[in-house]
Amino acid sequence: MRRSSAKYRMSTILKVKAKHFKAYNVSVTLETNSSLLLREMKRYYSTYLSVRKAPSYHGTIVVIETDIFPRDFIPKNAVCDFYLSSYSVYVLPDDKNRIFYEIKNRYLISVDYAKNEVRCFAKSAENIVLQIKFTMKMMFDILLEEKGLFPIHCSGVVNGGKTVLFCGNTHSGKTTAALSCLESGYRLFSEDRVLFRPSGELLPFYTRSRVDKRMFLNFPGLKNRLKFLDPSHYFEKTKGWYVDLGKAFFAKKSELGPKLPSTLVFLNFHNSDDSVCKKISGKEALARLKEGHLREIGNSLWWMMDKDNRIKKVENAYRKLVAGSKAKCYRFLIGRDHNKFSSLMKEVCGVG
Repeated sequence: MRRSSAKYRMSTILKVKAKHFKAYNVSVTLETNSSLLLREMKRYYSTYLSVRKAPSYHGTIVVIETDIFPRDFIPKNAVCDFYLSSYSVYVLPDDKNRIFYEIKNRYLISVDYAKNEVRCFAKSAENIVLQIKFTMKMMFDILLEEKGLFPIHCSGVVNGGKTVLFCGNTHSGKTTAALSCLESGYRLFSEDRVLFRPSGELLPFYTRSRVDKRMFLNFPGLKNRLKFLDPSHYFEKTKGWYVDLGKAFFAKKSELGPKLPSTLVFLNFHNSDDSVCKKISGKEALARLKEGHLREIGNSLWWMMDKDNRIKKVENAYRKLVAGSKAKCYRFLIGRDHNKFSSLMKEVCGVG
């Protein structure tokens, strides 16, 4: 890997393009010279493409694809806080707002918490598409929290006065659970993210969902709804397509959501043919919401940012959600038999 000793004049040396993404008067700007990365982000966050950034609550992600890495990217006084053979994390002794990552022979990343800014130099943008997707999602989360909108990692469906949130980690079955209800009369409210305003309101946050071939077998009607499926949306690393389920199920994306959920379902897969569901207390539901948030933050570039205060704010918001809604709370373990899973899920959600 070559490193440049001269100052990196990005605007004159490289053809950098910028796109703004805006939601609830919070915005993130992506600046990059990679047409592939720009195309993928426009697809993934197509709902939030904007011609201008928000006047406040704004963040920036800069990604430069290049073989020449700036030599002074990591400051000389930076201290190595974590080290593996191919991965290092550096912090500054006198500045807790900045952190640096070096993934050897692949990319460099710096994060400035105070400026809400991420800068990345990558050898191949293709190798960091998923990282940047997640980084943009987490930057939106940070900015929305500052505005008093707290993210919940879940999918949401509504039917009349009923609102069900399917909560869980990545690939825990949230989309599968939502699809089981959608084919039975429920309407998609949001996919992967729901925002909660502590005054008592749920708001949708749309991104694309991963759909794989197995889902077409389990939900035969899904293929007809996804006639617009573009082969180029297929992503080899995750063995699936990233599609807009809101478009497929005609969700009204401008519509405000219900005040509070009636049901909270916490999902995990388990090693059995049968699915199992048990009712849990509000206290356990709160602990699981908090655990999910900590897991997301822990896997992000923001794991060092004012962690204690942020967790306290999020926990207080989640407490209001659980106590205020008086929702029925369940832990649902998904088994291999789809018919048994679907039948039990519909019973829990009051379908039938």
